[in-house]
Amino acid sequence: MKPSPEYQEALRLAQHPPVNKRRVLRLLRTAAAKGDPLAQNALASWYLHGVGVRRDFTQAARYLKLAAEAGVGEACYNLGLSFEKGTGVRRSPKGAFQWYAAAAGLGEKDASGEVARCYRYGIGTKPDSAAALAWYRKAAREGDAEAMYALGRSYELGEGTSRNAARAKSWYAKAAGLRHVDATIALKMIKRTER
Repeated sequence: MKPSPEYQEALRLAQHPPVNKRRVLRLLRTAAAKGDPLAQNALASWYLHGVGVRRDFTQAARYLKLAAEAGVGEACYNLGLSFEKGTGVRRSPKGAFQWYAAAAGLGEKDASGEVARCYRYGIGTKPDSAAALAWYRKAAREGDAEAMYALGRSYELGEGTSRNAARAKSWYAKAAGLRHVDATIALKMIKRTER
């Protein structure tokens, strides 16, 4: 998707302090009104975090939906979070799952782990440990430490797969290498039982 000239100018201005937030906001609003999904996503972020505007979750969700429907992965992911938590929209686990899946399909890094979590715990979909395991593998390949820990736990406990201590240890070690606290503890526990 090609960003509008207004969005490009807003981005340029935002990257060079001191930032004139009013001017950037005006450019973002103009670009968003013209249908620029990147500007809509940026405005959603401003409303979510109260940057240059009063925090407004409903307005944020409105802009997220526009950007997500246009295929902005980050917007899909954040809309999934909004539906899961009920932030600016009515809480909907099914909506959360659908938007996380859309974000994952668009390559949004953190979304694969959320899809896995939804399958594991039945959030917006039927629980499916095999599907959860497949999504955790995808997320782990993308560098998600939480997914690596979840894979280690799955192999240690035989959730969605057969027990495999060597694989559990390997995944815990990878997550621990990324400073995942629970994985570090699990790895220490496995090493103790090996003695």
